[in-house]
Amino acid sequence: MSIQYKKSDILSVANVAALFNLKVSDNHLVQTQGYSVEGIGANLYRYDAGSSATIDGGFVLPGPGGTLSFSGTTFNGDTGDGGRFIAVDQTVADVAIFGGLINGVADDYNAFLRSELTARTTGKKLVSSVTGTTTVSATVNLQCNCDLENVTLSVAATSVSPVVRVGSTTGTSGEPYQLNVILPKVINTLKVGDGWSGFDSTVGVEIGNLYESRVRVPLIQGFGIGLDCGGYTQGFVYNEVF
Repeated sequence: MSIQYKKSDILSVANVAALFNLKVSDNHLVQTQGYSVEGIGANLYRYDAGSSATIDGGFVLPGPGGTLSFSGTTFNGDTGDGGRFIAVDQTVADVAIFGGLINGVADDYNAFLRSELTARTTGKKLVSSVTGTTTVSATVNLQCNCDLENVTLSVAATSVSPVVRVGSTTGTSGEPYQLNVILPKVINTLKVGDGWSGFDSTVGVEIGNLYESRVRVPLIQGFGIGLDCGGYTQGFVYNEVF
């Protein structure tokens, strides 16, 4: 049974940080106009006063009085007065509701890191509701179903290589299988003109230790090695890469 809410029941705040300044009762609804910037990552949250769910920075946020801070994917902020703000719609893991700006300037690595982990552990698809170009300061690892074709990762290849890794290169057991992956476009910003001096060993996309999966590669541009596929003491079998 679905629950219907009236607009009069819903508070509105500018961003996620403003959530933590509220004093709300159990089950109260709050609409953010953006994650940090209005219009990007807007979301509807329900305050669950009794929740102690793991804070992931997107689907689950600290309660009133809290602060949002992470070391990688580990929450190290303040949980505040207790409880959690829980995203009402958890259909897909959207990079934007985990803090991604996709504006061509901000480093969105941490947003990809947290949203990918949430998608992987909850079985959701990773997507971006924002179309555009972004940059990342480290390799984006993908071990979940995703559709990121509307995003372009524009990266200096001498600093980040590979830019995207699908699967794993660790050689451990439990490697991903039966994934359906649509990659972002990947561009090396440093490559101009002819010749490959300085870029011979740079890698755009690396796919490893993957089984029975489909990977679509829209664009890789400006790397010495555009696409590197293989098994790393595990295997790379029954995959379709196109």
